[in-house]
Amino acid sequence: MNAELLLTALLRLTLLTSIALLLLAAMRPVLRRGLGARATYAAWLIVPLLIASPWLPRTSLPAPAALAL
Repeated sequence: MNAELLLTALLRLTLLTSIALLLLAAMRPVLRRGLGARATYAAWLIVPLLIASPWLPRTSLPAPAALAL
């Protein structure tokens, strides 16, 4: 893997994780009032999943043009 590609991927992952953390922290009171404590804590599972996302298997979706008949 090229060093520049690795650095770009790490920067992207860091930005996405930071955004997810900030959104979850800001939305915590709203989530807790609306969904309860259990769902609020479950929402924090988004962060480790986001961090592990580069290693999750990818699925290939058909092109939109191939779906139109």
